[in-house]
Amino acid sequence: MELKQRLTNVAHEMQTSLDALIQGEADKKGGPYDHSKANWASEIRHPCRRMLTYARLNWKDRKIKPISSLYRFQEGNLKEDFVVERMAKAGYRLKLQQLPLKWPKYQITGKVDGTIAVDRMDLPAEVKSVSPWFWDTTRTIQQIKEHPKFWIRKIPSQLNLYELMHNQPGGFLILATFGQPFRILPMLLDYEMGEQDLKTCEAVNAAVARGELLPPIKYENDVCGMCDFDHICMPINTAELADVSEAQARDAMRLLEIEPISREYEHLWKKLFGNKAIPGPFYRRNAIIEDIEVSFTETVQSYIDLPDTFKPRFTKKRLIVKPKITRMT
Repeated sequence: MELKQRLTNVAHEMQTSLDALIQGEADKKGGPYDHSKANWASEIRHPCRRMLTYARLNWKDRKIKPISSLYRFQEGNLKEDFVVERMAKAGYRLKLQQLPLKWPKYQITGKVDGTIAVDRMDLPAEVKSVSPWFWDTTRTIQQIKEHPKFWIRKIPSQLNLYELMHNQPGGFLILATFGQPFRILPMLLDYEMGEQDLKTCEAVNAAVARGELLPPIKYENDVCGMCDFDHICMPINTAELADVSEAQARDAMRLLEIEPISREYEHLWKKLFGNKAIPGPFYRRNAIIEDIEVSFTETVQSYIDLPDTFKPRFTKKRLIVKPKITRMT
């Protein structure tokens, strides 16, 4: 056991050192970045315009990314760098890498990953790493435009804006994931998508000029739960009222009727059985009471025991939904 504990401690020390390295590298880059003067091309397709105005007006309030996100971002960057290096060795070197692009009229900025020369055109190319979970649903540009995950839907919008800003009729989206060949997708300039995104920019720019926030979207867990500004927006899940059948109404009424009985049941259970800390008279005991048998079973449950110094680093938050039913009269 002494050796196991020693190895466990060393493993925790290595993990802590790696976390500190990743966090330190992120801290050196600074942040949050001053976002007040422009809309980022990578964000304009975000489904919530309130988030886009928060990003401009309240950029200092943007949440610091958790360590798990920093690992994911770094892994994605390494994957994208590998794609660029492999393509160069294959004879397709990306030119004008990290070329800054600006569109003052619409207050848009961005940096294109590079350009690829085709028939004397310098077509924008954007490299993205994709989770293996979404690899089969990102086979075509159309699939990506219509993807159920908003962070994937934003990708073609970003490239499309680069095509507009670089004055080119098309470009390339290059995707990479674990253990699969790169996926190179040509994408023609989409004027309809571009018009939609520019209208979004106009709305955001006007709101920013007034110093106002645009209205939020109706609560969506995938969007609001991942928002960098949810701590100041504090979105409320305003679900629409459900249609109630007669049977469901009877069940709801009965639920409230038996609530006192349920509470009494829980009270008596705790009184008779208790728990390990405060055992009741029948805790881990068998008994026969008239026609009632009292018995117990034991099971072994695994758990992770971390030293207190490591617990904060491994603590995460998650959304808990608790239904509530009460009488209004």
